[in-house]
Amino acid sequence: MFKCDYCNTVLKTERGYMEHHCEQMRRTEFMRTREGHLAFQSYNTWMRAQGKREQTAQIFLTSMYFLPFERFARFLTEAKVTSYRGFVGLMVKKEIDPKYWTDHRAYSMFIEYHDTVVPVEEQIKLTINAMLKVVDRENKNISEFFDVVDNSELISLIQRRELTPWLLLRSQKFINKMRYMTEEQRLIIAQMIRAPLWAIKFKNNPNIVDDINEIIFDLEI
Repeated sequence: MFKCDYCNTVLKTERGYMEHHCEQMRRTEFMRTREGHLAFQSYNTWMRAQGKREQTAQIFLTSMYFLPFERFARFLTEAKVTSYRGFVGLMVKKEIDPKYWTDHRAYSMFIEYHDTVVPVEEQIKLTINAMLKVVDRENKNISEFFDVVDNSELISLIQRRELTPWLLLRSQKFINKMRYMTEEQRLIIAQMIRAPLWAIKFKNNPNIVDDINEIIFDLEI
């Protein structure tokens, strides 16, 4: 007889024991990964944000919130969200349950929060750095960014807010590139960049717009 140390299931054969892979074992193995650490950190960040005590890894493993935070950690990695604490804090403020955090509407809410809270200067710096990574890879000048970046990568960079609408919507090269996208791609971008909202931002911040226009002119982007 062979007994699983994780779920206490008794297996009759060694082969059955070797092939056994229960949920408790899977969760324990996941916790040893980078995403597992991120899930646990996010869980305790959520607990603290609610004014509750942090929990041990063992309690987290058996928690009803383990699976939502596992999905959230994978989502953070795939979307390359740089501030999981900011995301968690916003979800708590909006009273959104963790099982809904990977919904596209929650992410859109976080993007709007990011656009408002992160200083414009920092957003521009992140954008220029992202552009430089792409053009350096292609051995091109930054002025050629919209020529060398493909539509899928461009959408991904916007989704992660490595490219800010502050600059994109003021760039004629970006507007021109959108004209050659598919209707589906334009719709995706429209969902990530709500043009009417940004029109109001531009109208209310003429000095920032002037500075950005100057940057665009200087870099020829």
